[in-house]
Amino acid sequence: MKFWTEPSPADTRLIDQLAEFLPDQIFDIHSHLFHPQHCLPGHLPGAFDATTQWDVDSYFAAMKNRLPNRRVDGLFFGYPSRLVDHAAANAWVAQEVLGRFPNRALAIASPSDSPDAVRELIAKEKFVGLKPYHVYANVPNTMHAKIEDFAPDWMWEICHEIGGVLMLHIVRDRAISDKENILSLQRLCRRYPNCRLVLAHIARSFNYRHALEGLAAIKNLPNAFVDTSLVTESEGMRAALQILGPERLLFGSDFPFSELRGKCTSVGDGFAWIYADELPANGISKVGDFTLLGIDSLLCLREACESVQLNQTEVRAIFRDNALRLLVSTRNA
Repeated sequence: MKFWTEPSPADTRLIDQLAEFLPDQIFDIHSHLFHPQHCLPGHLPGAFDATTQWDVDSYFAAMKNRLPNRRVDGLFFGYPSRLVDHAAANAWVAQEVLGRFPNRALAIASPSDSPDAVRELIAKEKFVGLKPYHVYANVPNTMHAKIEDFAPDWMWEICHEIGGVLMLHIVRDRAISDKENILSLQRLCRRYPNCRLVLAHIARSFNYRHALEGLAAIKNLPNAFVDTSLVTESEGMRAALQILGPERLLFGSDFPFSELRGKCTSVGDGFAWIYADELPANGISKVGDFTLLGIDSLLCLREACESVQLNQTEVRAIFRDNALRLLVSTRNA
């Protein structure tokens, strides 16, 4: 898989279809920044390479193509990976973002970090919350990690203390419909009500059936929100709108992964990622027929909003107002 920095003719056509739907001001709640110098030479995760840094300027350049003539704001954090020095990434994100855009960054946190050191980092740099990730869990297979394995109570407590954001990508095979995940979320959200939980990817509903089955479990947790990042099926977004309401849904791009060309689709009780550049040469579609994941996700969000007949005020809430209302509660705001 590879990142694409120039829009294709298909991208341009589809962006034109979004023009009447997108509001003038947009807040992106979920964007990663990445610098290859934070990795050991030759040890880069995923599609990243040693020559390209994904900084704030590259983010706004991508959004200018994606969201033309829109005023874009966002919440930024580094890329959590065992191959990335997350302390260095946090320091770079603080310099890259917070000096220019106060209150617009989260710190990556690992269970092995010192809680006191994380508190000091937040106080010093004015991060507005934390971004844990399953890869830091001390379990044999982190894809099966419980929430507490990679987001222990002390992280929730810190976010509770500052009214901060906890950006959480849950795992386990059935994601939000997994019973262990549901019990953990209900316990932790109720114990730490000032923690503003954002469950990435519609609570990892890359399979829309998991959203239909599981989202009701967080309906009565008012501090739990979901973002749209990299979901490329309208059914999961529609489930979030119908079960949680538009006031609990936040637009997210998952930059720079939004710049991959492909799609994620439900398959039985799981899901499959399809990347255009990895298709066989005699595949049924050409690479140029695929759009960027970020554009496909926006199209699905439009379809979901239209299917439940949201008004312009509700659409603006998803794209901006909900995020600003969530962030203004932080101690550092």
